[in-house]
This record gives sequence, structure tokens and C-alpha cells, in this order.
Amino acid sequence: MKNAVIFMGLLSLLVIFSCSKKHGPAAITGFSEFTPSPVMTAINTTTLTRTSTATLTVTQTFTPAPTNVFQMQAGSAGTGNGQFNKPEGIAVDRNGNIFVTDLLNNRVEKFNSSGVFLTAWGTYGSANSQFANPYGIAVDSAGNVYVSEADNNRIQKFTNNGVFITKWGSMGATDGLFLNPIELAVDEYDNLYVADGSNNRIQKFTSAGVFITKWGTIGTGNGQFSSPQGVAADEFGFIYVCEWGNSRIQKFNLTGTYMTQWGSLGTGDGQFTNPVELAADGTRGFVYVADYSNNRIEKFKTDGTFVYKWGAYGTLPGQFAGVTGITVDAAGNVYVTDSANNRIQKFGP
Repeated sequence: MKNAVIFMGLLSLLVIFSCSKKHGPAAITGFSEFTPSPVMTAINTTTLTRTSTATLTVTQTFTPAPTNVFQMQAGSAGTGNGQFNKPEGIAVDRNGNIFVTDLLNNRVEKFNSSGVFLTAWGTYGSANSQFANPYGIAVDSAGNVYVSEADNNRIQKFTNNGVFITKWGSMGATDGLFLNPIELAVDEYDNLYVADGSNNRIQKFTSAGVFITKWGTIGTGNGQFSSPQGVAADEFGFIYVCEWGNSRIQKFNLTGTYMTQWGSLGTGDGQFTNPVELAADGTRGFVYVADYSNNRIEKFKTDGTFVYKWGAYGTLPGQFAGVTGITVDAAGNVYVTDSANNRIQKFGP
């Protein structure tokens, strides 16, 4: 009789507890399996098991807060201020200003961190401050802006507001020459790295355009490339390269020594279909990849461990129609050029 009273008391306690939890078990079942002495333990708020103690233990699982949440977008199709015709490269300076290469309008546009248009420069041509298919863009520690041109096969350097400083390069395969230069990156020493796409190599220059070194040949082996598109530098002396043809990321040191690689062709986590650009956030230990044909961003640790992904084809915030450029600012915010949607999107850390 005493055991029956104890059992009924414990049963009442469990029923009251389950009804008081907003996301607790909807019903308690299987009482016929229990003797009067054990009590129930709720595991993950849905599974009930027995213990030999007199303590009721509740273990709940929680979904972590989402990362890289959409914050804002800017741009539309057109030729006016703040509009685009296939935005490609994107870079952010230390003051949070955003620079975008507006590919088919043959210009660079500058915005503040909220996406408000500030200025633009460039027209079609081959003279100083003119462009023929500007793709890559990067900003150094002094705020100088570097732009690569696929058709003019050169790099131009400007002040933060678009005043021409210098240029270098022409078509060719020897040191300092280019064949379809795509994306750019600047390291902590203000050296510039160029993804020399059709020459299947990376070239490294001083901020004045003096050639330093190069690495890469066509192929699938370590340190080889098949149409390298994107290049990024982190704060700890590592260079990351994404390959359109090999659908992978390779990691190097500042002199081009191979370190590791990850990725393969596909749509799964850690796979790519035409990765076109990447951004490195060494402070937080992440690398972001613009996975062009999969219309998504993939986030990795700097050793290649997959962390997170977001995006799908579409026009809504957080969706993409040809993601072509990506960069990250000092606060960890991620900026993306959404080419066919003619806009840029900003996501939180």
C-alpha cells in the first residue's frame, strides 16, 4: 500500500511537469513497463527512460542562433548611381566603405557600410581610369583601390576616391603579364596577389606593381590550377585560391608553398560547382566561398572543415542568381555580389 502511494505521487508529479513545459512531451506512455520504485528521466524532451534515483532529470536540446543573418541589400539593374549591370568583385576598406566592380558598365562604384552610394569612376576603354571588363577589386591598408581588367589584361591602382595612381601588365605569359586576370587580394604587408586565370597561376606584386613571385601550372596536382578565379589572404600569412575547373580550394603560405586543399565537384556540404571567389577571416578562423553555380555561400574553418552554408537560387534576401564576389570586413560582416540580381547583399558575422 505504501509503495502504491509513492508511485501515485511520483506519477502526479510527472504529469504536472509535462503539462507545464511549453515544448515538453505531449503525452507520457508506457506506464505498464514501470515498477513503483524507479522514476522517469526525460531525454531531449521526448524520450522517457528509467533511473534508479529519486531525481527527475530533464535534458533539452537547443538550436544555436543562426549565423551570417541577412542585414541589407543595395542595387538594381541600370546605369545610374547605385545601379549595376553584372556586379562582380567586391572589397571593403578599413572605414567600412564598399567597392564594387560593375562589369558591363565598366566602372567602380563606392558605397558606405549601409549601402548608400558615394561615388563612381570609369568608362569603357583602355586609357588610364577606363576599363574593359573589370573583375577583381582589392583595397590595401592605406585605402588604395586595385582593379583587374580581363580584357585589358592589366591592374590599375587608384586612391580611395578613384584618382588614378598607376597601372601595370599587358597580355602575355611571362612575369608581370596576364591572360584574363580575375580576382585580387592584398596581404598584411600590402602585397597584391592576382589570380591569372588563363595562365593558371597566381602572381604576387608589391603595392607599386613590382613583380615578386608566381606559382602554379595547369593540372590537378597540389599547387596546380585549372582556371583559378578567386584569391584571398588572411591575417596570419596564408593565401587561399579557388579553382573554377577543379572545384576545390587550395591553401598556401605567402611564398606559394602548398599547405592543404579541400573540395570536389558536387552539391553536398564542402563540395562546389564552379567556385568563383573566396574571402578569409583569419581573426575568427573562417574562409567563405562563393559557390557560383550552386548559388550559395559555404563557410569553412581555415583547415577546410565545413561549418555552414546559406543561399539558393532566387531573388529574395539571402538568395542568389550567380554569386560572383565575396569579402569580409573587420567586424566579420560578409558582403556578396549577386550578379544576375544586380545587387549586393550584406550578412552579419
